Amino acid sequence: MNSLLKSICAAKGTKRFVFRLSAIALLCAFGSLIVCATDGNVVLVMAQSEPRVKSAIPQKSQGQKPGADESTPAAPTAGTIKGRIVSEDGRPLTNATIVAQAVTGGPAGKMTRVDNEGRFVFSDLPLALYLIRATAPGYVDQSPSLGDPSQWPRHLIGAQLKITMIKGGVITGTVTNSKGDPVVGVPVGVSPMDVPPTSIANLMGGGAAETDDRGVYRIYGLVQGQYTVSAGGSGSLGRLTTNGFDLDVPTYYPSSTRDSAIPVVVRNAEETTGIDIKYKGTEGHSISGTVSGTVEANVASGVISIMLSHAGTTSVLSVAIASAVDQRRVFSFNGIADGEYDLFVLSLSGPDDNSSIAAKRVIVRGGDVTGLDLSLAPLASIAGTIKLDPIRAEDKCDKRGSQPIETFINVRRADQKKTTGHMMTSLFAGLSGTLNAKGEFIVRNLEPARYRFEIKVPTDAWYVRAINLPAAASQRGLQPSATNPNQRDAWPDVMAIKAGEKVSGVSIMVAQDAAVLQGVLAAAPQGMAISAGAQVRLIPAEPGQANNVLRYSETRVNSDGSFAFSRVAPGRYFIFLRVESPTEKELTLPRPSAWEPNARAKLRREAEAANMIVELKPCQRLLDYKLPLKADQ
Repeated sequence: MNSLLKSICAAKGTKRFVFRLSAIALLCAFGSLIVCATDGNVVLVMAQSEPRVKSAIPQKSQGQKPGADESTPAAPTAGTIKGRIVSEDGRPLTNATIVAQAVTGGPAGKMTRVDNEGRFVFSDLPLALYLIRATAPGYVDQSPSLGDPSQWPRHLIGAQLKITMIKGGVITGTVTNSKGDPVVGVPVGVSPMDVPPTSIANLMGGGAAETDDRGVYRIYGLVQGQYTVSAGGSGSLGRLTTNGFDLDVPTYYPSSTRDSAIPVVVRNAEETTGIDIKYKGTEGHSISGTVSGTVEANVASGVISIMLSHAGTTSVLSVAIASAVDQRRVFSFNGIADGEYDLFVLSLSGPDDNSSIAAKRVIVRGGDVTGLDLSLAPLASIAGTIKLDPIRAEDKCDKRGSQPIETFINVRRADQKKTTGHMMTSLFAGLSGTLNAKGEFIVRNLEPARYRFEIKVPTDAWYVRAINLPAAASQRGLQPSATNPNQRDAWPDVMAIKAGEKVSGVSIMVAQDAAVLQGVLAAAPQGMAISAGAQVRLIPAEPGQANNVLRYSETRVNSDGSFAFSRVAPGRYFIFLRVESPTEKELTLPRPSAWEPNARAKLRREAEAANMIVELKPCQRLLDYKLPLKADQ
């Protein structure tokens, strides 16, 4: 991590970069990320494919298999990703920097700049799955690029990308004292208010600046939304930097504490002026203590990060650093106002170990909080292999030569509403999986919970056929039905892990003859509109597959009545339209209803009553299916 920090420091150009450095360093070390900095702007921006990577399956109307004369090319070992960066009006952005970061295979990354037409090319990229990030001073991506890291777009070699960036908003104003004199050199920061807890925006903050000799500040390149604006305090780097305002409680716009701060609305490409702060300069309290617990030997030369956030949020106020080699790992935070806070400690692991964490809720009321002891405990991991089912070359329908190393493997809590762990851990967990060319994977840094696999194969020609779990973890993952305690959920990829456990032996089997189904709702009775919440379901018709939820699929119906399924196992299916009520939808999301035994049985009864069958053959591409729409739907 130290070399990575040095490389980032070498790129910094402004105070704004320094303000964000600690949060970026944590992301880099935890998730093997590379972040580029341009003109002091450090922004994680994800690309959107346009057009999408060409399907790996030849376009055949009714799914005839490729003939033996259609030879399968050798699997690629390297390739290119290219694209273009443009503004919202289509003009090329010529000052953008792009990073391609492998998220499978080795942690390889490349950085490049665009040409005069806004174009970029990454050549000789090893076969892997890639994150693509772009930065340009004052611009942000129009996609939700700072959301849940596990949902960031991943790209294959050969992708053609178009990244559209929009002009960010600006907040500017002055900071003056009680006499009306300018406060010079005070740090001013903004924090987003309307982002989900798993958003990286919480960790990175919105941006920062220092006031000039007139007391004026200006923060630019902001994503549209609502922000709090504050002046003073130690800033997000905590003990790493000092300024003349370290001991002060931050003063929020217009002149208040955080609880009574007035939100500032920011719009794209607009400058919000007059956000003037009357600085109080009130001395705050301190929170201090030590970090105990064992640190892995291979990270003994690293650092331990202690993050302070408002209670129940992932909005980081400040970060302190302790040395892993010190016998007494001391930390402190100053300038703290009365209130409730969360402390989160992260000891970054080596490439083959889990990280360790500690968390504690702290209440500050009228004085300092001292003598805290935060004891590190190791996180858990899940490891296994992903393999392709053997298939004859003439039976393959993937002509691209896709490989397992291009698969995204992650786990997600099976019971998200029952989360008892710290939100900060879930923020990092989506960045901590690895997969090598042998198909060996490991997902690290997991808290004790029940998890389900989230697997995205690189081609429509594949589907996940089976997930075989170690017996102990699989049995612990079984859970009584919500409506029938004696009936247990048979979902095959749910497993329960204990604190610090290293589960191994998971086997994921992928078949290579998937089908694709695209269709449209048949003409509805005159004047009838498609209901909100309409979904098309595929339910396995074979009785032996009734409890194999890997065979259940659902997709939303588009406003034009179209729908699509991909990566479907060959076989016979009931197909029917189902409209979920808002109440039912709330109960089932984010879990597909087929995961719960009673809901699954209800789906089968509805499907059998509709009695509409579609049969999909290996490698079939059924692109013109028409699903009749009944009058009561």
